[in-house]
Amino acid sequence: MKKNNPRAFKFNKFLSTLMQSDPFYAAISRRIRKVESDELPTAGVAVTGDSIIMLWNRSFFENLEPSHVLGVLKHEFLHVIDEHILSRKRDNHMLWNIATDLAINCLIGKDKLPDCALVPGNIIKADEEIPKSINDFIENLPTHKSAEWYYNKAKENQELSKELEKLYSQQTDGYAKPGSFDDHDGWENKEGVNKEIIKQKIKTIVRDAVIEADRKQNYGQNGWGDVPVEYREKLRQSLIHEVDWKKILTTTLTGARSRTKRNTRTRPNRKYGLTHPGKKNNRQSRVLIAIDNSGSVTNDDMTLFFSELNNGLAKEIDFTVIHFDTMVNTDNVIEWRRNQKIPPHRVMCGGTDFNAPTKFANDNKGKYDMLVILTDGQAPKPISCYMKRIWVLAPKYDTYFNTSELKIKMSNNEVK
Repeated sequence: MKKNNPRAFKFNKFLSTLMQSDPFYAAISRRIRKVESDELPTAGVAVTGDSIIMLWNRSFFENLEPSHVLGVLKHEFLHVIDEHILSRKRDNHMLWNIATDLAINCLIGKDKLPDCALVPGNIIKADEEIPKSINDFIENLPTHKSAEWYYNKAKENQELSKELEKLYSQQTDGYAKPGSFDDHDGWENKEGVNKEIIKQKIKTIVRDAVIEADRKQNYGQNGWGDVPVEYREKLRQSLIHEVDWKKILTTTLTGARSRTKRNTRTRPNRKYGLTHPGKKNNRQSRVLIAIDNSGSVTNDDMTLFFSELNNGLAKEIDFTVIHFDTMVNTDNVIEWRRNQKIPPHRVMCGGTDFNAPTKFANDNKGKYDMLVILTDGQAPKPISCYMKRIWVLAPKYDTYFNTSELKIKMSNNEVK
């Protein structure tokens, strides 16, 4: 292993290298926030709130060979692509962690990963002695099987399970555990994590990366890097069946409710019983919907926007609607009440400036908890928003810019 001054390690240098050598992985990387952390000894991907992040330890990366740094990055991104961060905790979570590593490492290659990497068909090399039964198992495994396949295969061997449990219960300096080089603790189910939203985010990240890689490939460039051909096709096939965007939208927005409490005599106080009033929780939605009225938004797009609001969201919650193009039309703010029906209409038809609804939301930060922009995405990246911002895109469109914020792409099946 290479030993240098830890502060000399340039993480962004390797991200730039990834753009040149592996555009597909670079496209994934741009859509995942990277956070330096000393809380884990190596690296790992995790879900926090409705965001996907990659945590990395500077000292660990500084001690890797340059080619292994890129391999570890690909390893973490593949955990996201294959949705391992959403996987349910198995009976033997240690074996499941191993199985997921076995499934993705053969897509990267033994020579591009640290010596301790778990790769089917190869023995484990580590600073500590690895029991023969474990290396025999790993060495005789076929490649390119699913994590579920490797997991079931390992569970069949009780002696192996005992050896693995004994080995992986030991902590070592420099690596999370013998035979492993990343942390999977961030995969556990956490309170407040909406799996449907994260799943949609992952599909959006992968879809955009696949489109970008194929576009480069069509122009004679190396769009996919060293991603195996079979895996490329698997990713393309997985994107044929899209997540239900209407379900995602409704689930996301109905969750944006502020909690207030009021006294009530119908509910006993937990401490004093009926002699004192209890507390009752009220949840009130505080969602701001911004509808793009620019000239590039077609009448069919506008019909689809209002159709979803009428037939979906308005059946669940109250919300506020504003119209915008390069500015917000403050004369036509709609307080849309639950079960109210409002016909499709536009009040503006200029250019597009996403700063307009964002500034309106920022100026009303205490009034709203979430901004949702219904648009065709045809404008530059706006300023930061002080609240959660979600992009709902008309069919066949995408934003001009990369963003880690949630993007929901509509289908046009409803437009006749």
